[in-house]
Amino acid sequence: MTPEDIKTILETVIANKIRYFWVYILISVILALVSAFVFEFIKTKTRNLATKSDIETLTDKVESVKYDYLKKIEEYKKELSGKYELEKTLISSKVETYQLVTSLKVTILKRKNNLGSEKELMEQFFSKIPELLIHLNSHFQIRIDLSEEIAVLENSYNEIVSSIEQARSSGASEYHIDLEKIEKVIDNIQEKILM
Repeated sequence: MTPEDIKTILETVIANKIRYFWVYILISVILALVSAFVFEFIKTKTRNLATKSDIETLTDKVESVKYDYLKKIEEYKKELSGKYELEKTLISSKVETYQLVTSLKVTILKRKNNLGSEKELMEQFFSKIPELLIHLNSHFQIRIDLSEEIAVLENSYNEIVSSIEQARSSGASEYHIDLEKIEKVIDNIQEKILM
């Protein structure tokens, strides 16, 4: 009830000179208080519901952002883990390549300086070159990084094998093998692996 309604009721009571007008006044005041209380109660409940709804909306948005962020972090961790594993494999392959190249170089230097049996050193040489070429060609990144060196090594090896076969077919029992080209390629491979 509004103040105008109360005023109208009071005027009606006074104008009609109703007996017990104080009862009407009392009822009007009680109704006014009850309606004010109900109005305020509904207003508070509505405000609380709106606040609760706003909090739920904000909580949902925060949780959604958290979820998206955690999802992106997990994807990034997965990507980094994959890159780490690839890098670890590449480093391992480079170490193995370096060891094979170094072993071949030691064999060449021993032969060059006449340190050991010529036959044994040449057997080692002819077994290590194919092993190294297989290793170099079996690793994609190494094959790309060392493509020129691999081609020169293959050609030099094939030239040596071809010259030996020609010497044998012509009946020669001794032949000269120049390993300087292969030694230079080995130096280049070692240098590139360490870069």
